[in-house]
Amino acid sequence: MAQTSLATVAETLSEFENIPGWRRPGDVETELIEDTNELVNEKRTARREIETTANEVGSDPLGKHLLQQTVQRIEQADSSLDRLQDNFRSYDNIEWKRALDRVVMRYRSGAAEAAVIPDIVELVTSED
Repeated sequence: MAQTSLATVAETLSEFENIPGWRRPGDVETELIEDTNELVNEKRTARREIETTANEVGSDPLGKHLLQQTVQRIEQADSSLDRLQDNFRSYDNIEWKRALDRVVMRYRSGAAEAAVIPDIVELVTSED
């Protein structure tokens, strides 16, 4: 399953050649959030989407499996955010913003993934 996910991401990202990766964050001049309230909203949105999806997929094995992967992504974001808060003095301003952007992207991608899980389950289990 992980290889399928990585292959999908690789294929999708090849369509965005002009967008720099995390290895070249200095090329990006966009900040994803301007204040911590936006970060709190991103986290709440991700958590809310996970709860909604959990209710929709119920005990479906595929839905539960996909949701578990999404929950892990959100937990990674939480852990990263905790490390940033605990060690904020060890970062310079640019490093801090880049790391915070990564956290935001994990929350956003987790919310987006959770939102489509019911559709994936329906597509896989439909008898058409």
